[in-house]
Amino acid sequence: MVTPERVKAILRQAIISIVLVGLAALAQAGTTSRKPLEPFVLNQYQGGLVDLPSYRGKVVLINFWASWCLPCVAEFPSLMALKDSFVNEPFEVLAINMGEDDSAITSFVGRLDRKLNFPILLDRPVITVANSWSVRGLPTTIIADKTGNMVVKVLGDKNWNSTESRAALQVLLEE
Repeated sequence: MVTPERVKAILRQAIISIVLVGLAALAQAGTTSRKPLEPFVLNQYQGGLVDLPSYRGKVVLINFWASWCLPCVAEFPSLMALKDSFVNEPFEVLAINMGEDDSAITSFVGRLDRKLNFPILLDRPVITVANSWSVRGLPTTIIADKTGNMVVKVLGDKNWNSTESRAALQVLLEE
């Protein structure tokens, strides 16, 4: 018997597949349909500042998340594995936390199975970047090409280290 949860899971996977096909098509279509991302400078949880323009020349996956968001927590290991998959490529993952205090982030990072391999940025005390980029739910992931243009925005969690995700990102890396 097919349960409603199984139907939802199948539909979710189909939607993700469509988004990835769209990502690959956009990546191959050139920059004409891409939207420049508004630059930001944010504090890092680990200390220091990160400014988006300093990542020009790299494909950047920007993930908006919070520790109370179970889908966000579920996709974090795949983000770390994806970062490992492209360790020798011009690729970066930036995880932007949505307004939580240091203790919540410290607790979350302490529960990870391994050391974090990308920066956590702090969009607080007001969620300025998320608001200016029209982030309306968590997790939201935005992928930017090497010139800083948004290629795709994905709402919801996914396995970022899947074969399909890596293949779509590889298209962007080869531009």
